[in-house]
Parts: sequence; structure tokens; C-alpha cells
Amino acid sequence: MAWQGIDAIRNCLDKFGPKRRCGPFIREYRKLVLDLAKLRQRVAGESDPHIREFLGYALSKVAISRSQIFQDAFVTYVLREKQGGFFCDFGSTDGVFMSNSFMLENHFAWKGICAEPARSWHEALRRNRPGAMIETRCVWSESGQHLTFMEAPSMELSTLERFNHADGRSKDRRQATVYEVETISLNDLLRTCNAPSELDYLSIDTEGSELDILQKLDFHQYLPRIITVEHNYTSSRDGILALLTSHGYQRVLPEVSLFDDWYLAPGVRLPS
Repeated sequence: MAWQGIDAIRNCLDKFGPKRRCGPFIREYRKLVLDLAKLRQRVAGESDPHIREFLGYALSKVAISRSQIFQDAFVTYVLREKQGGFFCDFGSTDGVFMSNSFMLENHFAWKGICAEPARSWHEALRRNRPGAMIETRCVWSESGQHLTFMEAPSMELSTLERFNHADGRSKDRRQATVYEVETISLNDLLRTCNAPSELDYLSIDTEGSELDILQKLDFHQYLPRIITVEHNYTSSRDGILALLTSHGYQRVLPEVSLFDDWYLAPGVRLPS
């Protein structure tokens, strides 16, 4: 359905012709529609029907999605637009920018946790996500530690100092603001927020510490139905895959998830 609308929009814009465009907005819109039409042709040639279906579905959520690469749409696609689910999202930035949980909370009535240690995000996060439980301690493998944190100028690249060189982006942190943060383990975070044992969605984006955090998660107590975890093509990617598959998770749609990996818990399947 989402792909079918492209033809109607494109045909309408073609009536204007290149000499009758009405300013920069029409030009940009025309380019966007034509690019989407080209993408549709490429997607139509995919042998995996799940890729075709998901990309079409993701396009239908463009107006409300806030994720960097449609992680939020992946969640609603798999869970068939479940209402009232529960998420745990870290790092959450300001709660809107590249947020994997904003759409879930604001359009599907989900509840959950937004964790973000970068101080410059905190005021905006509280303002933008008043319905979420906000955690400003740094999610780590253990609680109660005090570690050095690097808040980068491009704040989405902020990370613990020990992971500065893990992702090849250390040059982007040369002008980072450095300060100490207190840590909280994922187990303690979920327990103190009364998260359900089978929470629906766990989003992990910590610029290098993802594997360390997941290794300490009690999967007997907490089994997220969907996990999206950023790997940035680092060496920890294989370790995350080995860990999660040992607990019965299946990695899906790697062609689409790019620098993320997307996992489904045992018994959770892509729509057929």
C-alpha cells in the first residue's frame, strides 16, 4: 500500500514539468519521490519477501518514525502494531533525536525506560518524554561504579572513555567534554523500574559497551522479545551474536539493519 502511493504522487508532480516547479520545496519533494520510486524498483527485485514487506511498511511510518534506520518501525512491524507494550531504550539522546522509542510511546501507547548519561541531553529528555521513566546513570555491566565518560560534540557519539577507540570514531571525540558518571547495571535498571520479565523491546546504543552490558543481563529473569543493538562493525559484533544465539535469539534482516543487528526472542517471528 505504501509503495502504491508513489506513482500517484509522481504523476501529479510530472504535470508541473521541470519548468513549472514552484520553488525549492517542490524540487526537493520531486527528487524525494523519484528516489523512492527507484528504491521501490530495487526492493521489488529482492528475493527475500521479508525485506520487501518491511521496507514497504517502514515507508508508511516515515511521518512518525524517529529512529535512525527505522528500528521503531521494525518493532511495530514484528509485533503487529501492538498497543501498550513496554520498552527499555538506552542511550536515549534527547528522547526524540534518533529515538527508537518515541514513536512507540507517542503513537502506540507504550510505556518504558529512557536511559541517557550525557548531561547535555538530560533537560531535553525530561521535557520531551514526560511519560517515560528517566534514568541518567550510565548503563554498564555493574552498578555503583564511577567511570570516565566522554560527551562528544556530536553527542550521539558519546561513550565511556575506555571505548573511545572501539569504533574508529575517536577523532570525533577529540573535543569531548570529560566527566565522571555513576553506573547502573541493566538488571538493576529493569528491576527498579518494575519492568516485566518479558519486556517487548530492548534498544541498546552505547557506542562500544553493548557486549559488556548484555553479558551481565539475567536472561532467565528478563527475556526481551525484540533486541536492537548497535555494533558499528566492531569486533564485538560476533560476540553479541554468539551470546544472543546461545539464549535462543535469531538475528534477522541484516541486509536492512546495517550498523545495527536486530534479534528476535525464541517464539517471535517475522510476519508471514
